[in-house]
Amino acid sequence: MHTSILLAAALPDDDFPIFLFATALVLTDMRQADDPPDTLYWNWVAFHAQYALVCPALRAALMRAFKAAELAGRIDLGPAQEPAKCLKMTREAVLTLLDGSGERSLTSAILAGADATEVGWIWSLIDKVSGPALAAFRYLYERPEGLAPPEPATVTLIPWKS
Repeated sequence: MHTSILLAAALPDDDFPIFLFATALVLTDMRQADDPPDTLYWNWVAFHAQYALVCPALRAALMRAFKAAELAGRIDLGPAQEPAKCLKMTREAVLTLLDGSGERSLTSAILAGADATEVGWIWSLIDKVSGPALAAFRYLYERPEGLAPPEPATVTLIPWKS
């Protein structure tokens, strides 16, 4: 089955949705394996433009998965990935969506480039998440610096209320 999935991940013209699904499966496998081979390097080189064609939400998820695999040392991305492709919405689009929503803390967090701890505290204080707030949190996660702290072991990732 594994070889069939690898083949499907290399044939975008045969069935594009299956190609994307197979790519996601291989990325998941790479992320979970103890010592995975770099099975998607060639795919990235050959198909990075195809990955960028899908809807913004799926494109952002695939690009973030490739970036996470690269940061984990599981794949070498050449040509380099465009950070904007990891975003479902641009910073400007999210700020426009937040304008007039009453989500001032999120607007301030985006403008200030808040870190993971600050954004986590904002998340913990919200009782009900609105559409604009969800778009803002998604942007804060997907942005190039993301919510992943440089040294995860030193940061409280889930700030519990006391």
